[in-house]
Amino acid sequence: MIEEPFNKEIFDFIKANASTDPYALSLQLKHFRPELRKRIAEQIQSRQKLLQKVPEWLEYEELILPGPVSIEQASSSKTALYKSELLQRGVLMDLTGGLGVDTYYFSGRMEKVVYIEKERDLADTAAHNFALMGLNNVEVHCGLAEETLRNWTTPLDFIYADPSRRTRTGKIFKLEESEPNLIGMQDDLLQIAGRIIIKASPFLDIQHAMRQVKNIMEIHVIAVDHECKEILLVLDRQSREADPSIITVHLSGDTLQRYVSSFKKENNSACKKAVSGPFIYDPNPAIRKAGLFRSICQDFKIRKPADNSHIFFGDALLDNFPGRIFELMDIVPYNKFMKKCPYSQANIATRNFPLSVDGIRKKTGILEGGDIFIFGTTDQNKQNFFIICHKVR
Repeated sequence: MIEEPFNKEIFDFIKANASTDPYALSLQLKHFRPELRKRIAEQIQSRQKLLQKVPEWLEYEELILPGPVSIEQASSSKTALYKSELLQRGVLMDLTGGLGVDTYYFSGRMEKVVYIEKERDLADTAAHNFALMGLNNVEVHCGLAEETLRNWTTPLDFIYADPSRRTRTGKIFKLEESEPNLIGMQDDLLQIAGRIIIKASPFLDIQHAMRQVKNIMEIHVIAVDHECKEILLVLDRQSREADPSIITVHLSGDTLQRYVSSFKKENNSACKKAVSGPFIYDPNPAIRKAGLFRSICQDFKIRKPADNSHIFFGDALLDNFPGRIFELMDIVPYNKFMKKCPYSQANIATRNFPLSVDGIRKKTGILEGGDIFIFGTTDQNKQNFFIICHKVR
């Protein structure tokens, strides 16, 4: 059960100190009972983390949050909303409920959502918050995923699972090492529900997962604000697709970049090699994670310097390109650039280059920032060089 509930005085204090360093509150917390001080400080710290992920939840002043680690593991509002849009009406089971952000967004699309969580405190906290938010179509259960499925008799349309990827020794990325082990459960999952959505680590080896997981219909690679955040495996009971669609999505601000390919298309696509063209194209993180470089080469008729140098040259301005677009200013050989660097400030990135960004900055003294972008890369003859460019506005 949730510990003794907070009163209005405590919620008012939390709201008034929402941006205060929790560890600097010791003097102000002294007029609360000792057993409450840590809980109040933790609530403030968790709210500060939630502000970066699900800011709309902070409208509920009597929200109760678990510790900061649970907030870090939760989906953001952007990724949860995207996942909810993959669903139609029906009944969904969130097999690994946690903080409940995904459940919250699923509830807006589904007739009913069954939230499952093995930890009693998290389940009770979620039940409190869902009631506070008026989610009348969410049913909360506390129990192990495996036991819940064994005893479940009501038909389900969807199952969603975000297995834990943390152990006492650190983070893990393989599905078979996660908890619960969805690889071992996949036959049971597909018997209970027609469609399964598995959220996996952004570091997942996608092709390895395809060899392990049955009935994959689609794979979604989701990036937010220039960082890959999630990989979704969408399984369908009827799917026999040997080459599922790879759907890459980049969410940044109010924009959504979407590009669809497959590994078969990637393997059958050709990519020309050249170091020429007035425009520079840098694929977004979702495409880089999926490795769809030959596909975009062919679809957008662009070229790259070498097989493993994933920065591209083009002749035309392609507004629909899924990534950043730059206008070429100069191409400078490595030795010439390092001997006499003409820039004091620039944004630097590397694509198949012997030096790291920090290494380049250390050797040249270039500070971060400004309007100039520099890409270090390598051509087909293994010659290193720098592309100097600025963003197309």
